Amino acid sequence: MAVVMEAQGTRAVAGTRPRVLMVSPRFLPHLGGVETHVYELARRINQDGITVEVMTIDDTGLLPEAEELAGLKIWRVPGFRSSGEARIAPGLVRAIRNGHWDILHIQHFHAGVAPLALWAARAAGIPTVVTFHGGGQRHWLRLRLWPPQPSLVAPLVLDATRALLRKAAALIAVAQFEIDTLSPRLGIPRARFTLIPNGFDPPASVQRDTPRDPSAPRLVSMGRLVQGKGHHRVIAALPHVLAARPGATLWIAGDGPMKQELAERAASAGVAERVRFHAIPASERPRLMAELANQDVLVAISDFEAHPLSVIEALSLGLSAVVAEDRGGLSEIASQGLARCVAPNAAPQELAKAILAEIDDPSQVSPRAFPTWNDCAARTREIYERILLENGLQSPPGAGEARRVSD
Repeated sequence: MAVVMEAQGTRAVAGTRPRVLMVSPRFLPHLGGVETHVYELARRINQDGITVEVMTIDDTGLLPEAEELAGLKIWRVPGFRSSGEARIAPGLVRAIRNGHWDILHIQHFHAGVAPLALWAARAAGIPTVVTFHGGGQRHWLRLRLWPPQPSLVAPLVLDATRALLRKAAALIAVAQFEIDTLSPRLGIPRARFTLIPNGFDPPASVQRDTPRDPSAPRLVSMGRLVQGKGHHRVIAALPHVLAARPGATLWIAGDGPMKQELAERAASAGVAERVRFHAIPASERPRLMAELANQDVLVAISDFEAHPLSVIEALSLGLSAVVAEDRGGLSEIASQGLARCVAPNAAPQELAKAILAEIDDPSQVSPRAFPTWNDCAARTREIYERILLENGLQSPPGAGEARRVSD
C-alpha cells in the first residue's frame, strides 16, 4: 500500500477543504446495494467542498490499487475472505492510520472490515461515522468476526467494538428496524442514531415498451448470486408457476459465485429454458432500468435486506413485488402495503401461490416520494459539518445543501 501512503497528504486545517474517507468492504465494479449507496453518496459530497475518497478491499488481486471514478479517488487494500462474504485486510489499519483523514465514514458494519477500521481511527484520533446497512445484525453481533475465535477472545473483541461504537461521532441507520434492533443490543440510546434512508433517483424517461401478458408473466429476481439473496428459492417455485402460467419466464439479474449452481438447479427442475441469467453493470444504469421496466413481478426472497434498493426501483417503474418476511427492510416495505409478503422458508408451492396471486391481483402502490440521493447526501453532509465544527475545522461554503449531480 505504499502508493496509498504517499498520496494522502495531511489533515485539513480551518479554512481548507476537509478530507473524508469512506471505508466499504466492497465497491465498484462489484454490484450491490452498499456499493451503490457509497458511489451515489460519495460522488455528490465530493463535488461540494469536501474531498471524499473511498477505501475498499480487493480479495481478487486483479483490480488496480488506486484509480479515479466519477471524480472519486478509490484505494484498494489487498485482503481475503475469512468466511462467506466476510473480508479481512490486515493492511487496512496502516492505510487508515497513515492517511491523515478528518473524518472516517464506515459503510456497512461488516465482519472484519469495520472493527479494524474503528480501531485504526481511534488510534489515529479520527472522528468516525458508521452507517450499518444491516451488517451489525448479520455478522459481528453474532460473534462472526473471524473464523473460528477462541471462546474467551470473541466476547472481549465484541465488548471492545461496542465501546468504540459508543464513542463514534455519529451512527446512521438506513431503516427503522436497525435502530430498534441495535439500540438495545449495543446499549446506545435511540437518540444517538440518525435515520437516513437510501436515496433513489427515478429514471426520467424510462417507459415500458412491451404489453403486459398475464398468461406469460415476466418475473425477475435481482441481486448478487449468493445464497442469502434467495435466487434458488425462486427457481424452485418456478415449475409451480409454469403449471398455471406456461408462458412465464424468470430473469436472474446479477452475477456471483453461485451462477453455475443456480443454472444446475434450473436444469434439475426442468426450467432451464425459462430462466435467463444476465447481469447489467451499474455503469449502464439506463439500460438496466429500461429492461427492468419491461418485467412484471419482482420476487425478492433474500434472507435479509437493510433497505432494498432493487425493490424500490422496481416499484417506481410500475412492477409489483413479492418479498420475504425478513424482519428488516423487506418487511418494512410489505408493512406499508407496497408488496406481498411470504415466509422466507415458504415451500416452493407457497411461494408460487403468492407470485400467481400478485400476477392476478397486483398490490396497489400508493404514490409516494422516495428520498433522492441528493436528500441522502445533504443530510450526511450536515453530519460531517457538525463533526468538523466540533473539531475546530471551518465548514466549507454551501453548508447544508448537496449539489445536484447528473446521473
